[in-house]
Amino acid sequence: MRRRVTLLMVFVGFLFQFLAYLFMTSPIGPVTGPEVSNPRLEFSPVIFIFGVMLVFVAAIVYEVMPEMSDDYDLDHSRDLDHSHDHVHGHTH
Repeated sequence: MRRRVTLLMVFVGFLFQFLAYLFMTSPIGPVTGPEVSNPRLEFSPVIFIFGVMLVFVAAIVYEVMPEMSDDYDLDHSRDLDHSHDHVHGHTH
C-alpha cells in the first residue's frame, strides 16, 4: 500500500512539474517585451514548486507510513521464491 501511495505521489509531483514548466511558463523564444517574458499563468512557479515538494514528501510518506500486509506479502513471496531456487540448486 505504501509503495502505491508513494509512486502515485511521485507521478503526480512530476506531472505538476512537467505541466507547469512546459505549458504555463513564458513561451520559449526571444524576449521582445514584458508580455512575452511573463508566465502565461501567474502562479505557475507555485505549481512547479508544489510538484517538487510532493516528490520529496513522497519519500517521507514511504518511511513514515506503516507497512501494510499486502506490501509484506509481496516482499516475502519474492524472498520465498528465491530461497526455493537456492534449495534446489537453481540460480538467477
